[in-house]
Amino acid sequence: MKKQILSIAVIALMSLSLTAVTSCKEKKDNSNQIEDALEEAGDEMEAAGNEVGDAVDDAADEIDEAAQDIYSDTEEAIQKAEDSIDEAKEKIKEAQAEGDEQAEEKAKEQKEKAEEKLDELKKQLNNN
Repeated sequence: MKKQILSIAVIALMSLSLTAVTSCKEKKDNSNQIEDALEEAGDEMEAAGNEVGDAVDDAADEIDEAAQDIYSDTEEAIQKAEDSIDEAKEKIKEAQAEGDEQAEEKAKEQKEKAEEKLDELKKQLNNN
């Protein structure tokens, strides 16, 4: 009978120790799962931060490109206005040489409009 009680006691103790070991292992597994989840969340936040940074950089590049396009377009328009002024001056000289007052007046109006446009474009360029 003592052997049976002793055997039952040993089996009971082994069951308890096995349960304790299993319980500790589960706690450790839960701890590892939490640690892994936190690490994964950190990685995802870092990736999201990188994406936002990339989007900001892309937007800044697009703004720079648009500004350069505006600058280039304005410079091109200035050149056209200057060419128009030169053309009007030539027409004025031709009209004066021919004595055509009407053509001369029209060429002077063209020159004035081109000069106004040139001034406007230069102001625009200086403001940008």
